[in-house]
This record gives sequence, C-alpha cells and structure tokens, in this order.
Amino acid sequence: LALTAPKWARTTCRQPTGIGHPEKNIVEYEFPGTKYTTDSMLWTWYDGAFAPPKDLMLPEGLTNLPKQGALFIGEGGAMLLPHVSQASLYPVAKFKDYQRPQVENGNHYFQFVDACLGVGETSAPFAYAGPLTEALLLGVVANRFPGKKLDWDPQKLSITDQAEANELLRRDYRTGFEVENL
Repeated sequence: LALTAPKWARTTCRQPTGIGHPEKNIVEYEFPGTKYTTDSMLWTWYDGAFAPPKDLMLPEGLTNLPKQGALFIGEGGAMLLPHVSQASLYPVAKFKDYQRPQVENGNHYFQFVDACLGVGETSAPFAYAGPLTEALLLGVVANRFPGKKLDWDPQKLSITDQAEANELLRRDYRTGFEVENL
C-alpha cells in the first residue's frame, strides 16, 4: 500500500498494570493516503481475545480465518494474507483470472537467512521493516494510555500531544557494563 508513518495511534485495552502486555488489544492507526488507498486510511489491529471480532463481516466465500494473518478489506474486494502462506482474494469469482506475481521464495524467514548468506535479497529489507516496526511500536506505547489518541511526528520521532508518552520512546543506555558483571 506504500504507507508512510502513521498520523496517530489509539488503543482499546485494559489499564496498564506494570506487568506484561494487555491480553486483549485493539490498536487503531490513521495513515496518510497513498495512490493505493483513500485520502487517509484507518487501519485496525486486533490482538488476543479481541482477534478477530465476532461481528466482523467476512467477504463472500471466506468462512475460516487462520490463527495468524491479516485481512485487508477494500471497496472492491478483500485479501486474506495468512502468516507465511499465499494470499487469497475475495470474492473468488471476481479474482479468478487474476495473475499473481511470481515469487521464488515467499517465506520471509528463508529470505532473511538466504540474504544473510549472500544469496538473494529479502522482500522486506530494513528500509521497509524499520518504518513498519516504528508504527507498530507506537501502538505498544499507546497501550500505556488506553483510549487516548497519540499524534505522531515522524520527522521528530515524537508524540506531539503526550509528554508522558514521549518519555517511553527512548531510554538511557547503560555505560561501563562489562561482561564480568554478568
């Protein structure tokens, strides 16, 4: 979808307890529009016992969801992308003649290992994975402030409206730590 950094993130989850990540979690993000999306795109992540929501209207022909994956619902159809598997397009009849791009090795784990060995490249290099990780971690920070929208400034790498949330973005690294101290 050629997404850039999100404009904001907001979560629905339990209040922080100081111990662990919430068991049930919904994270909403708004991304600026791209040539593949509407003017802005709302993206919702469901996690734990909230995944997937019981009232989710599945596309025609889709009856079972995998344990892990993503479901993209657009104006003209939907795409189910199971974790480490081939995507499926819905409604099936509409996309029956669609020619998929050929991918030699679609398993990103194998791609990473092969690239480390100097054989080929990954389909998701760090230039892609870094900004994706940044966006997802913004959702993790938002879990500490359930229900509050955290506005994100990607140029300054800061949350513009929550000073307390900004404190969670960086930490002081230890100095003088020696292996003998282990």
